Amino acid sequence: MSIPNASGRPGLPDALPLNAAPPLLRVQTITATFQDGVLKPTQPLDLPAHAEVRITIELLPASPITVGQLNAFLRNLPALGDDAEEFAQDVRAIRAEFPAETNPWD
Repeated sequence: MSIPNASGRPGLPDALPLNAAPPLLRVQTITATFQDGVLKPTQPLDLPAHAEVRITIELLPASPITVGQLNAFLRNLPALGDDAEEFAQDVRAIRAEFPAETNPWD
C-alpha cells in the first residue's frame, strides 16, 4: 500500500521545503539513575523543549567497588620515592618491546 504524495500519486513523500528545518533524527546513549520514581540523567540532554523520546531500559551491573573504596586503596599504596625513576625506565623498556599501533582503535 502506497501513501499518496501532494500530487495525489502514490510513491515517495514530497521533499521538505528548502526553508524547513531537517527532522531531528539522532540517537543518544546516556546513563541515568532511577531515584524516587524518576529517571535522572547523569549528564545534560541535548534535546529541544517538549521533545518526545523513546526510552529503552538496560539495567547496568552494580559496581563491585565504590569510589571511596578505590580512593582508600590508592591512598594505601606505597609511595615510589627513590624507585620512581627506575620504575619509569622499566615502563619505557617494556613499551619499546612492542611496536607502536598504527590505529589504536583496531
